[in-house]
Amino acid sequence: MSTPLVIDEQALAELCRRHRIRELSLFGSAVRDDFGPDSDVDLLLVFEDNHHPGIDEYLAMQDDFKALFNREVDLVNLKYLRNPFLRKEVLSTRKVVHAA
Repeated sequence: MSTPLVIDEQALAELCRRHRIRELSLFGSAVRDDFGPDSDVDLLLVFEDNHHPGIDEYLAMQDDFKALFNREVDLVNLKYLRNPFLRKEVLSTRKVVHAA
């Protein structure tokens, strides 16, 4: 599965390190054929063990990823993705772009 996004892997790795993200995946339109110039980027986050970011860190992450991708972003923490149907869809279609 490919994505039309151009990803600066070094900058992405630095953001993940800074925000203690163990695994980062794309999902939604970013991994489908309907991704377009106005599409946002849906990001699935898995944090390091014992790291529980607060709202201020989520807002900082959102700003950082928005700047990296030059698009709006939606952040989804896998830990809180409880809807079983949505969880199954996201996990079966995601594309891992960073794993530490």
